Order: sequence, then structure tokens, then C-alpha cells
Amino acid sequence: MQRLDPEVLGAHLGRLLRTASVLCDSRESAEDLVQETIARILARPRWLRGGDELAYLTQALRNTFLTSKRTAAPPRAVMALEEFDPADTRTDERPQEALIIGQVFPRLPGCRSRSA
Repeated sequence: MQRLDPEVLGAHLGRLLRTASVLCDSRESAEDLVQETIARILARPRWLRGGDELAYLTQALRNTFLTSKRTAAPPRAVMALEEFDPADTRTDERPQEALIIGQVFPRLPGCRSRSA
């Protein structure tokens, strides 16, 4: 294993920027991604297996991209089962469908209806 030399990062910036451009929706986002990746790499010493600097840097770029997407994703709304009302009970519009839905999704005790 060899240590990643921070001096060689500049030689790979062009390729990293092109790779980031494929992942990102704008040039500014791609530049930010490369900057974040380089900052993470320089934060602590890195060791390479096999000595392929570009492969390591590209993988680090991809991981930084995926991490940023995961943290930027809006939190999913969590709804308690008691608040969930899947049955459409408007029998005047689709009575047969409402009957089937009522049989598949019976009302749980204590559930509120949509009209309430």
C-alpha cells in the first residue's frame, strides 16, 4: 500500500470535474462536488491499494456525491397506522369499488374518517 500524495491531486482535477459534471445538474454543482471531495481527501492521510490514484479519487467523488444526495433528500413523512384511512367510502360515486375497498381495508377501531 502506498500513501496518496496530495501533490498529485491537481493532475486529476480535470478528469474529476468531467466525472462530476456527469453526476451533477450544473457546472457549479460539479465544481462544489469536486471541492468537497478534495477537502475530505485532504482532511486525513489516505492509503491506496494498487497505486491507482485516479480510480481512488473517482470512487471518493462518487461516494461524496451519494452522501450529499442522501443527506439532502427530504425526510419521509411517517404516519401512524391510526391516522391512515385507505378506504374511499364515497358510495355515491363508485359503490362497487367502495365495497371492495371496505372489505380489503376494514376500518380499524379508533380511526378517523377523512370527512371528520
